[in-house]
Amino acid sequence: MTTELMQAFDFTADNLAHNKTGQLSPSQLKRFKRASTRSSIVAFFVALAFGFGAYVTLLPFWDQGLVPGENLVRLIGGILLAGVALFFLYAMLQKDNPVIKSAQGKVQFISRDSDVTHDDGTVTSSTSYYVVIGDEQFSIDSKQYQFFNQGHIYTIYKEISELPGILSVEYHGPPES
Repeated sequence: MTTELMQAFDFTADNLAHNKTGQLSPSQLKRFKRASTRSSIVAFFVALAFGFGAYVTLLPFWDQGLVPGENLVRLIGGILLAGVALFFLYAMLQKDNPVIKSAQGKVQFISRDSDVTHDDGTVTSSTSYYVVIGDEQFSIDSKQYQFFNQGHIYTIYKEISELPGILSVEYHGPPES
């Protein structure tokens, strides 16, 4: 069962061993850093655009003499840029400590069918699959769905912020009678 789960969810015994201790394996850490770098770059440009927009918004008021002095505008611009820099420093420090979430218990299945009506009147149907353990719900694809047994005990490991999908899965067997 473990080998099939490893193939279906693309993880190794080393990944699982690290996830059990609440950490990412070296290969998962590489993926995590790539994902967090992409997120940081996008967030940087959004924050930069926001800071620049706020600064430019003040310029007409300054030209009309409604903002007392050039130094105030520079001060506000400096504060905005310093705020953006502190935000990214904080974000970068947080991303070095990924949080692994695990859920262990009996697996319950959920599948949801949905129909999407397109502009041309055609309807496309799709099914979404989920595994539920306790209060936790995990999205899986149709190929992964077949590797779970309803009511059997599993532990699912997932990083909660950057990496999409499940990191690793551990099968414990059927529930004890």
